[in-house]
Amino acid sequence: MPAKTPEQTHELFVEHFNAADIDALLSLYEPNATLVPFPGEPARGQAAIREALGRFIALKGHMELKVDKIFQADDVALIFSSWNLKRTSVVSHK
Repeated sequence: MPAKTPEQTHELFVEHFNAADIDALLSLYEPNATLVPFPGEPARGQAAIREALGRFIALKGHMELKVDKIFQADDVALIFSSWNLKRTSVVSHK
């Protein structure tokens, strides 16, 4: 299901992230999109975005996200969000 609003894009992002579905996450990005991960450098294009998102998914966490501000012009939106990523896996040290 494609998003119909910028807010829905973020709802789908959280859903796909928490399901660790990298292909569904990547489907939310235009081919020439840029992702600005924190920490890290901007990831430009789908290959770089896949790599950046893969590093976050590897943390095996649960994401919560709140949309802070949206700037929209026609069919392009810039979305600023606050997010929280909580680790869900337990690491045991012997």
